[in-house]
Amino acid sequence: MDGRLLQVLNLHNLRRHAGGSWTAANCPCCGERSASAGDRLMLWPQEGETGRWACRRCGEHGDGLDLVRRFLGLDYRAACDVLGVQPSPSQKERKPKGKATWWTRLQRERKRKAAAVPVVPPAPSLPPLAWRRRLLEFWTDGQGALVHDPAAAAFCADRGLVPSIAAAAGLAWLPHPFSVPFEAVGLEPVNGRSRFVLPRGMLIPTWSETEPGQREIVAASVRLAAPMPGGLRYFRLPGVALRSVVFRPSVSPPDLVVIVEAALDAALIWQAAQGAVLAVATGSAAVQPDAEASAAIDAAVRAGVQVVICPDNDDAGRTAAERWRQRFPTAQVVPPVGGKDLTDADRAARHGVPGAVGARAWLKRLRRPSPSVDGQVSPLSSCSLS
Repeated sequence: MDGRLLQVLNLHNLRRHAGGSWTAANCPCCGERSASAGDRLMLWPQEGETGRWACRRCGEHGDGLDLVRRFLGLDYRAACDVLGVQPSPSQKERKPKGKATWWTRLQRERKRKAAAVPVVPPAPSLPPLAWRRRLLEFWTDGQGALVHDPAAAAFCADRGLVPSIAAAAGLAWLPHPFSVPFEAVGLEPVNGRSRFVLPRGMLIPTWSETEPGQREIVAASVRLAAPMPGGLRYFRLPGVALRSVVFRPSVSPPDLVVIVEAALDAALIWQAAQGAVLAVATGSAAVQPDAEASAAIDAAVRAGVQVVICPDNDDAGRTAAERWRQRFPTAQVVPPVGGKDLTDADRAARHGVPGAVGARAWLKRLRRPSPSVDGQVSPLSSCSLS
């Protein structure tokens, strides 16, 4: 089992240390990586059925399934498929009779940890300057490829995106794999390898103001053009931390703030609103919007803008909605209708699936004034557009 886990996490710049332990490039919770002290996330893939991990900075820990779920943003069953393990019976099937079972205790502990997550994760360190400059080159070339490459057009069409609008939103397309030397971008070689491969697919950058008046790409991931064996869909670039992706509005203040997990869901919302919303993607159900994204959301809230949380329709999404509501207590939780996430629901609506609500219809209904009870927003269980 440890070989399968290492194969998955090798995509995230895994390296081995003395004593048989391993470390991953960044903690999926706090995003911390220290060049002086070594990587903070420790991994022991040989322990237990799926391995064990712990972060020396934020204290989060768990098994291999938990780590894969946090890194890749998967639900429990999808993570089991990736690691090739048999899913355990569902929580409903394990409902205790009288005394609480280990499964119930585990769920209680997870809820306790979710409540203890810092309001805003600490700002991670910047990638090396050479890597940031190379990312800008990839992005600049990829902007043109997104508009002109037929493969990019097909990729966008499947997700309801218009290539020119996706480019305006800040996305880019990598038309083929790129072999990048670690040392050329200021990174240390990993596992004896001198290069890594940047795969073909949609480049999703995170921009930040590193100096007054100067914005740079400080993080990025790639939504693969085609899933890899095991269902892997995203590639997180080595040497970069997990950061929120912010699609900024073309108007001030924005009509709406929408928080989702996946960047392409946020891009779809931004497109449906014709750029009039602030759309934020956390990149994982396990984390809050980062400091820069939170600052943008707070500014919109002070201007009287409504915040809407659109979680995935799975256990991880429901937990994320609870966590994000802790940070933005006036937010309304409105999950997609007819799909696991907003892109799936939009695709189902375009294919005529009964009851499915596309992105534009979802957004249009949100903009309609709706009565509230004592000024309270709708809870997750009662939010529905059907």
